[in-house]
Amino acid sequence: MRRKKHKKKVNHIVIFTTDAVDAKVRQCKIRPLVGTLLIVLACVIVGTVFGVLMYEEKLWAGVQETVSYKDSVIQSRDALIKQKEDEMLVLQDEKAALQEEIDALNEKITVLSDTVNLKLQTVEKLQKKLDEHTIPTGFPLTGSATMQEVTEGNPICIFEGSKNTMVVAAADGVVLSIEDDADYGHKITVDHGNGYISIYRNKGDVMVKQGDIIYRGSTLYIIESDNLQLGYQMTKDGSYINPMDVLSISG
Repeated sequence: MRRKKHKKKVNHIVIFTTDAVDAKVRQCKIRPLVGTLLIVLACVIVGTVFGVLMYEEKLWAGVQETVSYKDSVIQSRDALIKQKEDEMLVLQDEKAALQEEIDALNEKITVLSDTVNLKLQTVEKLQKKLDEHTIPTGFPLTGSATMQEVTEGNPICIFEGSKNTMVVAAADGVVLSIEDDADYGHKITVDHGNGYISIYRNKGDVMVKQGDIIYRGSTLYIIESDNLQLGYQMTKDGSYINPMDVLSISG
């Protein structure tokens, strides 16, 4: 039988000394198990320190990345704010330009409005004058005359004129017709274009012809000793009216 060999116990000796002249040397025996534990503990400490350093490095890198990202966000925000401010300035300039155009247009509109109002006033005045010239308010004779007013049936004013006076148109118009008249010899009908029609009955020579454009005071007949009487009638919108009602408008 083989004898079991006993493992030799090896002790580690740690020597401590200093560089002093009278320094003493100290020895410390370390058993193998304790040495192993110390080595393991040293490895653990070194590993821990290394791990902490690696973690701190990653943590610092993350912090730097966060700071960099924050700076990038701030820069982007500032750039966006600057862009918006520039856009607002452009919009304000455009708004100011548009307001100037609007003010200029409003000024033109005001001038045009004043011009239009002036034109309308002129047109109204001209229309009033035109109406005055086309409403048969004028006296149908140039001289003095006596008058008999007949209101029964179709109203008629019978004027007795004097020699060498004239029967004239009471307003502007167009000679609508010239017809024979059983009582007065001739009948001249004048359309004034506004619903009024004046009718002149007399035995004298007719001085106009159908279709003639005549004006207030235009001669229709010349009164002589054999045609002193004038029958004067008027219609409005197709109905006979008393001529004196219109003549009174002119005063």
